[in-house]
Amino acid sequence: METLNKYSILTILNSSYFKFGKIFLNSLFEKLYTSKLDYVFVADTGLSQKERDYLQSFTKVILIETGHRTEGYVKTWDSNWVDNVSLKTKVLQKILDTYEHSVVMIDADCMFLKDFTDIINFKYDIQATYRGENHKTPYVASFLSINKNNEETKGFVEKWINEIENWDSVPKESPALSKMCSNENYNVGKISDKVISATGPITDIEEWDSYIVHFKSSRPPQDTPEQEFDYRTYERGYGKLVDRYLNV
Repeated sequence: METLNKYSILTILNSSYFKFGKIFLNSLFEKLYTSKLDYVFVADTGLSQKERDYLQSFTKVILIETGHRTEGYVKTWDSNWVDNVSLKTKVLQKILDTYEHSVVMIDADCMFLKDFTDIINFKYDIQATYRGENHKTPYVASFLSINKNNEETKGFVEKWINEIENWDSVPKESPALSKMCSNENYNVGKISDKVISATGPITDIEEWDSYIVHFKSSRPPQDTPEQEFDYRTYERGYGKLVDRYLNV
């Protein structure tokens, strides 16, 4: 099986999610085999200069200016959140046009537990996080690997963006992705969310032998970003790991 030998990662980040971003990057550079990693593209949608300086202290990190500046607390599913999510796929499209290798798009509120490249399978043009057909939204865009950077996958991303822009309800990104992945014209492989974008408490993650934790919110947003962060991390049992990466 052809393996992932050279690739880059894309995420999107603003000040409201910066603590998640610190966990993302510090765990990434500790757990991944960086000899295979070209770049970590971080699309800036509202970072302070101090935060930008911190990110640029990492080798391989490239900041991408999006022209979009979010202010204050970005709550899940509010207008700022929707705008940020929509930008992610557009930045992916631009990277695919200028970068020749594989690109893996991962949400910034994720933490790496071990290197994931061994589950990337070039039998598929694209691999996406899969929650099962019994879920209203079978595919979720928290982890998406464009294995083969070619005209077919570029066309997939272009049509996905069009679906997002014309999707009436919120959220948009993952429902639009689910529609795209159900199209038999595209060669899309499934990776279980429990494996590649696990959202459970730490006891579940250990049982599932997950590669990546996704600190996804599962209830209405809290009143402050600090409360929201604590709910998604400490209250799920990740305190020791979170503190380790925040205090680097």
